[in-house]
Amino acid sequence: QCLIVTAIRDPAYWLPSMFLQSLGANLFEESSGGCNLDEWPSKETLLYDFRKYVQNNFDLAFSVIPALLNEFGGGGLNEQFKIMDTNGGYSLLGPAPPQS
Repeated sequence: QCLIVTAIRDPAYWLPSMFLQSLGANLFEESSGGCNLDEWPSKETLLYDFRKYVQNNFDLAFSVIPALLNEFGGGGLNEQFKIMDTNGGYSLLGPAPPQS
């Protein structure tokens, strides 16, 4: 028997994080633990690119999560968002049903 456990994070937190990761390593200076200001995009460019990123990844945020909740018996998005609000942005789901 296999135990499958998954966790979801509020998209308000992980979508911006994934977007920043998608910008690439050249925008970050590992030695200083911060941004490479010489390469960092303007505020306007970041906002424009983030909007495009959300549009291109809408299915990831708003169709994959409900399917995951359904598979793991996690209830609805509203219920999970309330749980995430009390748990610092996270919700633990599992174990998966036997047919998974």
